[in-house]
Amino acid sequence: MDNTAQETTVESAVESALPAVGDIVTGTVDKVVGALVIVNLGDAGTARIDQQNLFLDGGQMPQAGDAIEAKVVSVNNGVELSRKYVEAERLLATLRDHMSNGTPVQGTVVGIQKSKKGYEVRLSEMRAVCAVAEFDPRHERCSRRFVNQSFEFLISDISEGQNGRTRISVSRKALLEEESRRLGVMMEERFKVGDVVKGHVSNVAKFGVFVDFGDKIEGLIPFAELSHQRVEDPASVYKKRQEVEVKVISIDGARNRLSLSVRQLTPDPWVTFTDANPAGTALKGKVTRLMDFGAFVELAEHVEGLIHIGSIALARVNHPSEHLSEGQEVDVVIEEIVRGDRRRIRLMTPEVAETRKPLDFEVKEGVVITVPVIEANAKGVVVMIGGSFSGFIPAGETDTARSANLTEVFPAGREVEAKIMSVDSRRGRVRLSIKALRTHADEVAFKSYKSEERAAGKGFNSSPFADLENLFK
Repeated sequence: MDNTAQETTVESAVESALPAVGDIVTGTVDKVVGALVIVNLGDAGTARIDQQNLFLDGGQMPQAGDAIEAKVVSVNNGVELSRKYVEAERLLATLRDHMSNGTPVQGTVVGIQKSKKGYEVRLSEMRAVCAVAEFDPRHERCSRRFVNQSFEFLISDISEGQNGRTRISVSRKALLEEESRRLGVMMEERFKVGDVVKGHVSNVAKFGVFVDFGDKIEGLIPFAELSHQRVEDPASVYKKRQEVEVKVISIDGARNRLSLSVRQLTPDPWVTFTDANPAGTALKGKVTRLMDFGAFVELAEHVEGLIHIGSIALARVNHPSEHLSEGQEVDVVIEEIVRGDRRRIRLMTPEVAETRKPLDFEVKEGVVITVPVIEANAKGVVVMIGGSFSGFIPAGETDTARSANLTEVFPAGREVEAKIMSVDSRRGRVRLSIKALRTHADEVAFKSYKSEERAAGKGFNSSPFADLENLFK
């Protein structure tokens, strides 16, 4: 064989030994020169790896003699290698194993997506995304307070995107749900309804205050349970890390909810006051607010009652300011105490209270009485019964023309005869009628006749008075 043939054979052998682009090769680090790592590939000769292609995200430089695996990215002007692909494939294989087994991986939130729909998460040297709803179902939008914090994630999907890059999606939702169940069990074992315990304020919101008890157990003091008095802004009363003593009022282990109360640790001023001052009690108070419908009166510290506009005076009141002013001290009588969720104290002035006392004399329907007029208006006539109780004759029962001016027809002090139509004994209110007097005599005569007939054992079905009986029913 001549020299030319031998050279051709050697060149062909060398070319066949060279790796192709895309091959995965293994070699030994020969030396490190600046930012270049020279790798001995044996029969394939030497290759180089630029430092920027050594790692996915940082790492220590290899030393001479270290074995190294890499991917061939170019064979022009020598063999050029990159370890990034090998590392990425190895990491992806590990992540796929975690996804198949359902085991969590540690990740760090490194930022928020431009769309604001999720977080960017670093898993070792790989990037992943976590949607807001998968990060924590309680949050509706991303928060920068989670950036640079590490959490456990489950791999939910690994796929190749349209640009050829691998897309990894992660989630904390299932882990949080499992953690919630675990904490719920622990919560039910540790607390009982009625327990008085101490914790530290972890967060203050408009709807209440969160309290931390350690071991990731957290409870909530709802807004209504902060105090017996109205708290305009919880943040003005409670600060983070402040120690608080609370009462456990409900436990829902299945939903990991612990409800607390500060209010129930102290006596309720409203209950204390109403227990000591039942309906009918006369006392003094201070007018705090005037409204169109009445006046609020402070009866004791943190205890208010309401005088309805109809309970301020006997005569018609258009607005409470006609008789009362803010800051004024007034005499009042407790008319009614309503307990429960809609609790309230209804008040009246002593003048009105006199007319609402239970009647201590016989006043019943059908009786005709003569009473003095207190006042008259377009709606009817107010009269006084027995010197202390008010009665009312509606305009339609005054037996006057529709166009009549009742104020002129029934001046104050005039005595009128009227028939009692209904009686509210509890509130001392009587409804009367002058118009009913027209048929009163006939009704009395008929009832007397009917009584006599019944006594004689006679019926009225065939009586000529049957129609009258229906009339006077």
